[in-house]
Amino acid sequence: MSDARPVLALAADEAYALPLSVVVGSALDHLSPNAGLDLFVLDGGLRADTRRRLEAAWSARGARVEWMQPAGLSLDDVKLGGHISVVTYFRILLPHVLPERVTRAIYLDCDVLVLGDLAELWAVPLDGRPAAAVQDAAAPYVDTFTAFPDLAARSAHILRACPVENYRELGLPPELPYCNAGTLLMDVAAWRAEGIPQRILECLTRQRRFVRFWDQYGINVVLAGRLALLAPRWNVSCYLAQGWEHTPFSAEAHARCLSDPGAVHFLGPDKPWHLGSRLRWADAYRDALARTPWTAAERLRLQASARWGRERRRVRKHLGRLRKRIRRLR
Repeated sequence: MSDARPVLALAADEAYALPLSVVVGSALDHLSPNAGLDLFVLDGGLRADTRRRLEAAWSARGARVEWMQPAGLSLDDVKLGGHISVVTYFRILLPHVLPERVTRAIYLDCDVLVLGDLAELWAVPLDGRPAAAVQDAAAPYVDTFTAFPDLAARSAHILRACPVENYRELGLPPELPYCNAGTLLMDVAAWRAEGIPQRILECLTRQRRFVRFWDQYGINVVLAGRLALLAPRWNVSCYLAQGWEHTPFSAEAHARCLSDPGAVHFLGPDKPWHLGSRLRWADAYRDALARTPWTAAERLRLQASARWGRERRRVRKHLGRLRKRIRRLR
């Protein structure tokens, strides 16, 4: 396997088979002619017939596909909640499960729609950094209130001004950029050599009560000061503010996010594959969905099931809150 051929790694279970087909299909839609793509999928519980169908569709388009089983480290004690399952943490395991010949990889979350050429992302130099990622527009700095109080005060789009609440104890500067892990360009060899997966899991265990945004906390803490910043267009939130002044990005970078995104990230529990989704870029997502190997009837059934599952989780969440209030009143 040559480093000239992009390597894309993802993780999914059967519940995410449909979005998995979209992220890979959209990546192949926009890949440079003759670039090729090596795909590694960490299997969190996909059915055998699902794997066969997806592999046939991707192989027909020139991709080389390998299915991997999560291994190397235990994820039994990781923090979970809401729509977050253990599969979210599989990216930490990549250096353990990818073949030794793979020394570099692009990782994408499955709720991503690729709209740019991944060969461009693949060519980004890491310059000795173990990974590169995009600064998180909704949680841009370790402590935005302290480092950039004007930005924190004027932007309602900053959902977590201090995503690493114990940064002082950890010795981190408040102005350190905080990155979203939905798109990662990884020096896999460096992660192996430095034992980075083990260090991230140890961090998540040791700092459990401070963990926000799941494994993203551990990635930002363990790799603090060593994450290269990718162009923001490679991880554009579907909730990105319309005005650049409400983001940590320049006016030029922000404009390109809106006009020419490389990868759109559908953050949060509401997803574009839910029936009736009105999220920004949902129409582009539905176009990509129509090109997956699922029939129209199958897509409709899967989309309805996903939407109903989301509504059931909402009802359970509200019932849980109501029960707590009733107990407090007794």
